[in-house]
Amino acid sequence: MASLVGRFVLLLAVAAGVSMSALDGSRRINILAFPLIGLIAWNLLVYVLLLVTWMRSQGRASSGFWSATMYERWIAGRIEALMRHSTRYNVPLSTGLRRFAAEWTTLSRPILYLRAKRLLHLAAALLTIGLIAGLYVRGIALRYEAGWESTFLGPQSAYELVSVLYGPASVLSGIPHGTRDDIAELRWTATGGGGEAASWIHLIATTAMLYIVLPRLLAATMASFSLWKASRRVPIPPSLIGYARTLVMGVGSGAPGEVASVVPYAYEPKAASIAGLESLLAAALGANLKVEMRDPVRYGDEETVATRLAASGATWHVILMTLASTPKSRITAHSSRRGAIGSPGTPRPRRC
Repeated sequence: MASLVGRFVLLLAVAAGVSMSALDGSRRINILAFPLIGLIAWNLLVYVLLLVTWMRSQGRASSGFWSATMYERWIAGRIEALMRHSTRYNVPLSTGLRRFAAEWTTLSRPILYLRAKRLLHLAAALLTIGLIAGLYVRGIALRYEAGWESTFLGPQSAYELVSVLYGPASVLSGIPHGTRDDIAELRWTATGGGGEAASWIHLIATTAMLYIVLPRLLAATMASFSLWKASRRVPIPPSLIGYARTLVMGVGSGAPGEVASVVPYAYEPKAASIAGLESLLAAALGANLKVEMRDPVRYGDEETVATRLAASGATWHVILMTLASTPKSRITAHSSRRGAIGSPGTPRPRRC
């Protein structure tokens, strides 16, 4: 469904661009008026907003642009509509589907944002391409004339604006945009004005390609690359961990008799911390798991850890510490010198 909407948006962008080429309904091309200058101004504003958003989102997850958020909400609405239909024939299935949809929406939010971002960049590029195509098609079938008219701009001001707007395209294409006198002659008045439009259509097309089409296609390519990277490392839902343990290790249900041995390191946990740890282990390893708290290991006594873990006979071994403690290298070193944790001839205990 999302891909169908994307195709519709792209086709609508092309159609809108073609229709904009005949917006004034005449055979005139105003070189200083909408749609070209309006499109360029809008796209420059979007570039600035995207740059500001990127700078503000450095170091944290991006909240997304308003258009991307609308895209995400539309997809969420479609999912919710399907969920309502499912309740009519299977309530338990509907509950599972709602849970899946909620988790998937959370995990897929960055992907949805990138898809919407790419779609909007492509739509902006195709809108401009449609405008260019419409000008060329109408230019072949009809005789256009180019010029300008303004209440506030004089010949000198118009020439300066033309030089800024069409100067880069003139350099790249080799088509001159004219002198001050040439621009003055293009001004429409009650007695005449205007001139041939072919060269100005070429300049308009080149300018639109420089300011809109190429930057938008580059941005769409970058969004596609980011989407590819995000799709390759989608995080796993937390609820899937217990299910995966059931399938792979057979302990997700917390089989009776399983014991988790908790050894605090340089830390004496309070009752609230122990209760939170028991809830966390029960959610990860099963509700039937038995949690046994051991005496804390003091800083400097790391050499006793391997012996204490081997003597516990527990199914799971948990080292509990604060963020200020860094015992990994020392405990690992002492464990490796004393050999595998566990006694010969017995199943090797698991560690987490």
